[in-house]
Amino acid sequence: MQGIIIATLSVVAFFLLLANVARHFSRLGWKRELRRAVVKERNRNRFGVLRTQLMSDARDNVLDVHSPTFCSLYRGLTVLMREPHAYADAAMAILALPSSGSGDEGRQATSAEKKIALAFADALDQLCRDFVRP
Repeated sequence: MQGIIIATLSVVAFFLLLANVARHFSRLGWKRELRRAVVKERNRNRFGVLRTQLMSDARDNVLDVHSPTFCSLYRGLTVLMREPHAYADAAMAILALPSSGSGDEGRQATSAEKKIALAFADALDQLCRDFVRP
């Protein structure tokens, strides 16, 4: 009789242990998905705010909508806002940013374009930091 009780308690303890391990692993996946969703929304918001600022400056005629800087920033911000994990498309838009020696002859970027480009670079830096584990 005593052996049956010990065996029964051992089986119950074993199933409780299995349930606890299964719950732990299921929470790990859930936490990972939750973190991924939070990072995705944070990035979408970060680039959405920049895109809104870019469009606001264009509406107020602070930025020239035909400039290569505006077009590159608009494409890059749109890709990163709509598809926060479309890094290949975003990289192509970022690489399309004109360098200081190319583009229109003698055309300098305006201070508003520089300000948006620096904010874009800062948002990209924060995007990279989101994927670095402390």
